[in-house]
Order: sequence, then structure tokens, then C-alpha cells
Amino acid sequence: MNIKTLLALLGINLLACLPAQAVSFSEALAEIDSLTEQAPMAINPGAEFEIEGKRVRVFGNEPCPDPSRVLVYYIGTPSSGSGCVMIQPETKNIIVQRKTEQGLTPEVWRVEHAEGTYSLWTKDGKPVRP
Repeated sequence: MNIKTLLALLGINLLACLPAQAVSFSEALAEIDSLTEQAPMAINPGAEFEIEGKRVRVFGNEPCPDPSRVLVYYIGTPSSGSGCVMIQPETKNIIVQRKTEQGLTPEVWRVEHAEGTYSLWTKDGKPVRP
């Protein structure tokens, strides 16, 4: 088989593969969308939230994820080390260390999941806003 025939066959095979690649590319995009809808969220050490019009800082006790990870949403400045609070798609409650004048006070916050987003609520039902 000469080189021209080999190149022609290779070209035909590549053209025949294009529709299959487009379909698999679309499927890949759909898969990425489904993953990002359920991506974990990291609350970084010292992240600020608003509760009843007051700004509060919170800290956690978990290792912080690598800031270069694409499929993690961050609240606050990404940090390495520890002091984060991680929220996974199945998380129902989180424990945060809320900074007060007396120091860090542990609190349990409720996590609600809806259409790929998270809502946070204090134990007594007050909304927690970023």
C-alpha cells in the first residue's frame, strides 16, 4: 500500500468519526453539567456571612481542598491547610466555629439543597447569606 492510499484511508476514517465525536462531546458536556450541579462547596477559614443583617466570620475543622480543583465552589479566599467546612451534595448539617467577642463558638447550621445550589440556615431557622 502506498502512502497516498494510506493517507486517503486515514482521512476517510477521521471524517467518519466526526459525528461520533460530536455526540460524545455533547454527552461529555452534559456529564460536566451534572457534576457541577452537585459539586462540593468549601467554606474557607474566616469566610464572612450575614445573619439578621450582621456580618459574622466562621471557621471549620476540616482539611481545605486543593484550590486548583475545578469542581469545588469556594466561599471566601481559597486556603490550603485546615480550617474549612466542607459541604457535599448529601450534607444535611454542618458545624461551624462562629467568631464572637468571647472567641470561637460552635454552631450547627442546616444545609438545604435545591437545583445545584446550597442554602444555609442557623439552628433556630435564620437564613445565612454569603
